[in-house]
Amino acid sequence: MLKVWGHKAEPIMRSTPGCKGSGKCMQGCPNHAKQSMELNYIPMSIANGARLYSSCEVKEVVIKNRRAVGVKGRFASGATFTAHARQAVIMAASAIQTPWLLLKSGVQLKGNGFMCHPGSAMAGLFDKKIVGMPEASQSAQSTYWGKENIKFESLGMPRAFRAARVPGAGKLLESRLEKLDHVAIWGVACKAEARGKVMRSPLGPLVAYSPTDHDRKNILKGLSMMAEAMLQAGAKEVWPSVYGAPEVITSMAEAKRIADLKPGPGIVPMAATHLFCGVNVREKFQVEGIDGLVIADSSFFPSNIGVNPMTAIMTAAQLVAKAWM
Repeated sequence: MLKVWGHKAEPIMRSTPGCKGSGKCMQGCPNHAKQSMELNYIPMSIANGARLYSSCEVKEVVIKNRRAVGVKGRFASGATFTAHARQAVIMAASAIQTPWLLLKSGVQLKGNGFMCHPGSAMAGLFDKKIVGMPEASQSAQSTYWGKENIKFESLGMPRAFRAARVPGAGKLLESRLEKLDHVAIWGVACKAEARGKVMRSPLGPLVAYSPTDHDRKNILKGLSMMAEAMLQAGAKEVWPSVYGAPEVITSMAEAKRIADLKPGPGIVPMAATHLFCGVNVREKFQVEGIDGLVIADSSFFPSNIGVNPMTAIMTAAQLVAKAWM
């Protein structure tokens, strides 16, 4: 990616002292190098007097006279608990769990529907071994085409994840699997315009969401650009995983034709990466109509932001904390 796109791509700046390149950033770093909450904010909070209760689930926000006064829940042991709020109940359960818990607690949510960055990926087979794989899950990126709502990332994956991207059957599949160390995976994320909503169901939260045809067209354009870039980087074969495209791409013409496919449901396998929106807030980040019910996660974002949101979410949490100090 860096070689082909030059100044249009750059290494991802990561705060990961001690990284050993296990490629398990999304599953939980086995080397404690990823600076996630258990290494920074949680110890900092405990040192400043916070109490942390693990293995318990909040089932309901208690609301009286349109004010949040506490929460009720259950420990893994089955014991129930009620926590009473002195000033406010602060929720930071994600863009899915926060709206769902509010709905369970009788709060009516209007507007600001769920948004995300739908993402897809493709793999390429190279003559040379991919040095350093799996490395980090995300180590290089291109935001150059951000105005077109497209973002690219390299994806360093453990062998099992790379194997799932290999096409073919029988001896052909076997020969390709023998070359897993020569397989690179790149991903494309779309700053989608579609909005959905989080709903209640008997099994838990249910998300109703469907990308627009324009969103799908952007994904197809991004996949087409990635296929071209992989071939330019020296890939012998590109495996697009796109319905209507060849199973194996070996020419620029085949790569370009991906962008011309008719967009529609189900033609591209996608994941909902980076989740946003769902809750409207007012002063001091309180839910509309309920005093003392505060949101401190990406569910109060007015729209998706087009890039990885970790820094934005951490900054938002700091702003919420300062508003209630």
